[in-house]
Order: sequence, then C-alpha cells, then structure tokens
Amino acid sequence: MTILDAPPQSSEPSPNALDACRHTWATESAHTTSEGSLRYLRCTACGSRRMELRPHDDAPAVPVTRQDIPPR
Repeated sequence: MTILDAPPQSSEPSPNALDACRHTWATESAHTTSEGSLRYLRCTACGSRRMELRPHDDAPAVPVTRQDIPPR
C-alpha cells in the first residue's frame, strides 16, 4: 500500500470556525520521493500547514494531510 492508495481529501477549507480562512498556499519546501514530488505548504494568511503529493505520472496533486495543520 502506498500513500496514493489513501482516499483523496478535499482541498477546500472545512466549515468549522478554525478554518474560516480561504487558504493561499505557498511552498515552504519540496523534495522528490519514489511516489512523486512531496511539497510542504504553508498558508500565507493564517499560517496553517499541509503536505501535498504530486505523483510522477502527471496525475493531479493529492493532499497528504487529513486536515490542515493549525499554526503553533
């Protein structure tokens, strides 16, 4: 089983009050893995973070985190 076997996650903000931000994602870092390009993203507005995997085969990017990671 690989990370690509996980069900896709919505990239839209969740409706609860903590996620009221319309996220604008900026790449903090990225590297290539055996499954594709992994990007670590940070919202420029609220500081939330997420990870996203873009497979090698030109498939759309897949969010890896189940929810946005709130800022510390």
